[in-house]
Amino acid sequence: GNEMLTDYMAGRDKLAQKVRRNLGEFWRKWVELAPRKLAAELQGNSFCKWLFAMSTTPQKQIRHSAALSGLSILLGLASVGKDVVEELASKHRLLMACNNSQSDTAANKQKRTRLQNEVEDLSGSKALIEGEMEEFFNAIFVHRHRDTNPAVRATCITALGEIIDLYGPKFLTNHYLKYLGWALHDADSSVVRGAGLDAISGVYAEEVGKELDMFLTHFKDRILQMGEDKDQSVAERAIQLAAVLVRREIVDDTQKEALYEGIVDDRAGVRRATAELVAEVYVGKDLTTSYEDACKQQKKSIDRTSFMLNGMVEMLHAIVGDYEDLTLVCEALGEASDVWGWGDCGLMCEVL
Repeated sequence: GNEMLTDYMAGRDKLAQKVRRNLGEFWRKWVELAPRKLAAELQGNSFCKWLFAMSTTPQKQIRHSAALSGLSILLGLASVGKDVVEELASKHRLLMACNNSQSDTAANKQKRTRLQNEVEDLSGSKALIEGEMEEFFNAIFVHRHRDTNPAVRATCITALGEIIDLYGPKFLTNHYLKYLGWALHDADSSVVRGAGLDAISGVYAEEVGKELDMFLTHFKDRILQMGEDKDQSVAERAIQLAAVLVRREIVDDTQKEALYEGIVDDRAGVRRATAELVAEVYVGKDLTTSYEDACKQQKKSIDRTSFMLNGMVEMLHAIVGDYEDLTLVCEALGEASDVWGWGDCGLMCEVL
């Protein structure tokens, strides 16, 4: 029985993943579908006290189960909190419109009183739910993000990324973001490092990433370094996140050029990820800007294909030096987003 439990909580097979997914979804839905008053008063529930205790037990299967359940409850609270914030904003708008109304009828006064009461109730619910979120974060996440089991650590980081997506205003501070940065330095598990990269990328995908710029500036050297991670999947994701740094102008030209060196990596996935970066940043932005500037300076149209060809040859020469076989490099570039005509076999042959 114990062996089967271990497989379910730490295994990578489909059944184990399904068990963990169902367990997490159950507790998240349990919070989302429960009466809001119950969700706002969880920390006084004896079950939650027991759950907190079980998340610190030496038995790793039970500890993992309790941690996953607690983090899923935290996600449910974030989801409920998001709904409350949206309702509160809507009621505030209605109350403001009511207050600005010229009507002073009994019906309008009654409506104003009702809206004021609803705003007060929702504000109270918001404060209680945020208190519950803080309690679960401190009781579960703070202890388990450094668990000896890498699966638990990865679960914590993944959950934090989802929580930030759901309830950004509270969690988009260095107090919480630092845990994502620490995950990038996990020396023992590529799964945890990958979870950190995914969480950061996910926040940007939701377009709530402006607050992350200072955080990324602090951890950018580590992210760039991870482009050479021994795990190919992590290296690919690091290069993809590095593209975000480039778009945000957080990296300098020297760091960009160092990223381009991944085009000659031994691993095909890393070459492809770098090729996409080269296509987007070097060709789509830097080289295109240089071409437009050259046309303006010479006050005439310059052959774009020749200009791009020369630019690519210069870049590749600077990166690969005396690297003899460029077949794999060109293959990766050929598979990249064809924003500049690299799919033209003739152009490929010219570069070779």
